[in-house]
Amino acid sequence: MAAMQVDGDFIADEPGQFDEHGMALSFFYYRNCDRASDYFLDEVGIGAEARRSINRSTYSATATLDVVEPVTRGTPLRFEITVSRIGGKSVGYRVTMLGAKDDRVRAVYDTVGVCMDMTGPTPMAIPDEVREKLSAFA
Repeated sequence: MAAMQVDGDFIADEPGQFDEHGMALSFFYYRNCDRASDYFLDEVGIGAEARRSINRSTYSATATLDVVEPVTRGTPLRFEITVSRIGGKSVGYRVTMLGAKDDRVRAVYDTVGVCMDMTGPTPMAIPDEVREKLSAFA
């Protein structure tokens, strides 16, 4: 299975992401995985760029997060994104948060995104060109 590689540290300095001991809070994991997802969704044609140019985007129908190992302030991160399922109107994908220096899994974020025609907004069939790009990460 091929994975999209994304370097991290998206929100390392935003307030409220770490406790007083420098340990990441839950929102830190969600927010970083969501930001990594943005790069992936733009790459396959159903992200913010497509929303601006052709009114096509995604809606996250479900999302689960499993924190495997805590992250402390200043930990360099990287992300791997893989596709677990391509349906008619939705795609399941996984974002794995890893330590950039040690490759240890820090968190796993699984989600299902529904392809949307944002002029409605209504669910739409995943276009063939998007399906082809998604397949590269399945």
